[in-house]
Amino acid sequence: REMLQVPQDAFVIAIVAANKDKTPPRKGWGEQFQAFAQFRKRHKDAVLLVHSLLETAGGVNLMKLVYDLGIQDSVQFTDQYAQVTGLYGPQDLAAVMGCADVLSNCSWGEGFGLPVLEAQSCGTPVVVTDGSAGTELCGSGWLVETQPYWHPYAESWWHAPIIKSIGRAWEKAYQHACEPRTREKARAFALGYDVDTVLTQYWKPALEML
Repeated sequence: REMLQVPQDAFVIAIVAANKDKTPPRKGWGEQFQAFAQFRKRHKDAVLLVHSLLETAGGVNLMKLVYDLGIQDSVQFTDQYAQVTGLYGPQDLAAVMGCADVLSNCSWGEGFGLPVLEAQSCGTPVVVTDGSAGTELCGSGWLVETQPYWHPYAESWWHAPIIKSIGRAWEKAYQHACEPRTREKARAFALGYDVDTVLTQYWKPALEML
């Protein structure tokens, strides 16, 4: 937190996501930022730490969203130049996720949702959408209710997160922020996806069968 200039006594909600969709914004930027604006009114110690690009050709202008909601004093973005030039390494991402009290990934759909697993590997619980990969990857954390959205281009059902449900999940994370068991559970769950475990338990038997 000192390295990232985040207050030591803050309740930190981290979002680690690629900003590259806006029809609709698959990563749920509007829903999560709106939920944070409401959450911040109740908890003045809350900080939203975002690891993403502020604006991309195919994504959302996140700063416009921040100023529209009036949360510019409590939202912090990681270094933009370092992201563009590839200066962020695994240890830097581990620092972002590890210093958070909870990682929020309330997207409309995920192929896998790697940041959710990475956060739990760092011992950080998660708040994720109860849909697609999110349901399976919530080992230590809380699921967010959704409403169905028919995506005309993907021709499949997506899961739009409910803003009030995001807030309720964050409230639970706030209540359990100081409990070591929550972090221990997150780490233990992530180890089930360890590369050596996956290789020996799943890949090797499959390859031998083939």
